Amino acid sequence: MTTINGFDMTSAPTRRKPITHAACRLQDGVLELESLTPLVSVEAFRACVAAAGKGAAGEALWVAGLDMPFGQSVEFLRAAGWPEAWEAYVRHAGTLSREAFADVVYGVMAGRPKGRRLLRRITDVAAGAVSPMSLAYVPVGRMFHVLAPVIEASGVDILPLRMTGDRRVLLEAYPALVARAVIGKLPYKDGPRAQWPQRAEHRSRLLEALPGHVRKVAGLALRIPEALLERMQDDRKGDFLDALLCAVQAAQAVGQPEWGLPPAGRDDARPGIMRRSEGWIAGTPLPD
Repeated sequence: MTTINGFDMTSAPTRRKPITHAACRLQDGVLELESLTPLVSVEAFRACVAAAGKGAAGEALWVAGLDMPFGQSVEFLRAAGWPEAWEAYVRHAGTLSREAFADVVYGVMAGRPKGRRLLRRITDVAAGAVSPMSLAYVPVGRMFHVLAPVIEASGVDILPLRMTGDRRVLLEAYPALVARAVIGKLPYKDGPRAQWPQRAEHRSRLLEALPGHVRKVAGLALRIPEALLERMQDDRKGDFLDALLCAVQAAQAVGQPEWGLPPAGRDDARPGIMRRSEGWIAGTPLPD
């Protein structure tokens, strides 16, 4: 039995906007959602990871998909004068204040042409994700600054950046990938009040079609208790649903050779960059 988890992350969790945790059991070809839990502080998230059990060597018992960037692009690292090894630059970032980190980001942006100031990783390009430098609108740069040092210090395996044999494995997820595969680009969360009924309908369509998608891509039956299904349907912000989508990505990766990582080709440096420096969003190929 494997515990599959999904976390919809935020760099400043509160009761109103928590980190949301979807915990699932994967056994005998069935992925069953067992709980949806709000985590109202970074410390609560840290404790959740620390409390996860460790299994025997070669047996992954606790796997989690996190909706946050684990790293920065090599281009950013070079422009900032940071080391390119993931553990080294994440530890360095963790020593910086919020203001100092922002100064580094804005300094790199200032040296670049307009329209190309936010650098993306190889995997961001493949996934259609925003730059992990972003501090506004979609502030995933804040998530990196606050949370990447937390996962680095946890001692767990960080796919593919640090694989040491610890049987707790964290991988980078992006719930939009699953949502797009199921309902296209239909919006299913937040938005103007006038659009809430329509977006609730899109959530319903996504939840209804999700088991078929999981069966198709991962060969698994997805079971969701009625009470948890209603909780995700009623969550206008979509955070609990996004946590489940992260868990789906984690379950799909578990069933693939080498977690579905792009192969390391002899004539292509990109897989190596992803594995040692930038990180990888589960389910993304190498972009052309």
